[in-house]
Amino acid sequence: MTSHTVLITGASSGIGCAIAKVLATQQGNTVIMSGRDSNKLTSLASELAKNSLAHIDSVTMDVTDEGQVAETINKVVKKYGAIDTLIMSAGVSIHGYFSELQICDFDEVMNTNLRGRFLTAKAVWSIMAESGHGVVINISSASGLLNYPTGSIYSATSAGVNSLMDSMALEGQEVGIKVVNIVLGQVDTPIWNPNDELVNDARKGMLTPESVADYVQFILSRPTNEHYRTTILHPFAVQPLLRGRNRGPGGHFPKTNTVDKTVEDKQTFRI
Repeated sequence: MTSHTVLITGASSGIGCAIAKVLATQQGNTVIMSGRDSNKLTSLASELAKNSLAHIDSVTMDVTDEGQVAETINKVVKKYGAIDTLIMSAGVSIHGYFSELQICDFDEVMNTNLRGRFLTAKAVWSIMAESGHGVVINISSASGLLNYPTGSIYSATSAGVNSLMDSMALEGQEVGIKVVNIVLGQVDTPIWNPNDELVNDARKGMLTPESVADYVQFILSRPTNEHYRTTILHPFAVQPLLRGRNRGPGGHFPKTNTVDKTVEDKQTFRI
């Protein structure tokens, strides 16, 4: 299996962290974990390095900060010579009824989920194109394909992300860059309401962060002439169970209240 120098966004928790752990099992890999929480990243990277076959590093990077993204990626390239694989997992989910959402909610989700991916991919694109090869793997959501009440902002940005990745994939073929968009259904992460009995019953059928990470490793192991441009990865049985249930106040998404909110019934989740 070919070794990779991998930069992972949103690596401090959830799917991004699971991907880092899986790729750390391959000897020869260099895995650079990035996110906004420097203390948590440093601790995770240090713990992961103890039993890792790969080289593990961490960098602080806020994907919404254009200058910080460019500076961080330049430092990584200077230190390791290249970034041949970019995995984008950073994301924000804010759910609420349209009448209750604020402009700041729209801006936060748009800036992180869509603009953040544009900035990060843009910063590595010329580096990969100059070398004639590279892989960009994006973690996306089926919310961009299916709309639902309280999901207006998240669904809109997810649809934008899917379109962005599709266009990038077509252009990437011209310069040797594979762009892979993994569109996920339900994954058992903290985004779900722990007090919802139906969700708790359904968790055993959901995808796990580890299963998504295994799929990423599978894609990276495939021959160079294979291109998994867009993959829709759903749990086999859980979607019908949750279909039609209200995902708004009192529904499937938790009231995490990670920042001050003027509307009580909005739910916010950040990676």
